Amino acid sequence: MEELELAVKLLNMKGWRLNPEEVTLNRAGNVVYIVSGTGEIVDEWPEDDATAYMVEVDPETGASRHRGAGAGCFWTEWEGEDE
Repeated sequence: MEELELAVKLLNMKGWRLNPEEVTLNRAGNVVYIVSGTGEIVDEWPEDDATAYMVEVDPETGASRHRGAGAGCFWTEWEGEDE
């Protein structure tokens, strides 16, 4: 099983509802994806959408963090299952 599919399977077992076709893995092995202001997972940052944000999820712990698209936006603290 591919690393991305395994990570998504682990997260879905923890209650997440992710599709491996809509998310990617970063260098740390965490699942990342972008959510538009309408709540849809999208491939790229939507233009002129100040409410879009990126989510990063650790597949081993289920902990997550997010950040906005703006220049002054920073990652939140990790929160979730096994912080």
